[in-house]
Amino acid sequence: MTKEEWKQVEEWWGTGEGHVTLEIDGYSIALYNYTDKEKMMLSVMIYVNGHICGKYSNIDSEVGNRFWKRERKPLYSPKELKIRAQLYGKRSKESKQKYFEMNSFMWRSFRAFKKHITSNNTDIIFKSCGYQDV
Repeated sequence: MTKEEWKQVEEWWGTGEGHVTLEIDGYSIALYNYTDKEKMMLSVMIYVNGHICGKYSNIDSEVGNRFWKRERKPLYSPKELKIRAQLYGKRSKESKQKYFEMNSFMWRSFRAFKKHITSNNTDIIFKSCGYQDV
């Protein structure tokens, strides 16, 4: 992709309705804006070949690793950690925080998305940037 095409995608990012279509290493990638009004957050959803498949959220999925964002979430809340420390002792293995990792189809940062896509893929072709047909 050229700098002008990346600039066009960046200007579109988080600006309401519409979509961007890319062809990346033989996969059709569609980007759609999503607004979570309850949390007041703008995100962009990544569709691979027109779908969001649950199997891509596994960390051993090649497609998920190429296009989706890796997230690391804590397994226990601070309250649960405090209880576990009281039960097992604060230096025990059971009282330490554990994490789980998954791939998420939601991106919030354009820079992070661009860096991830350019570092994990070779052939990126800009197809279109437009509004949804309603």
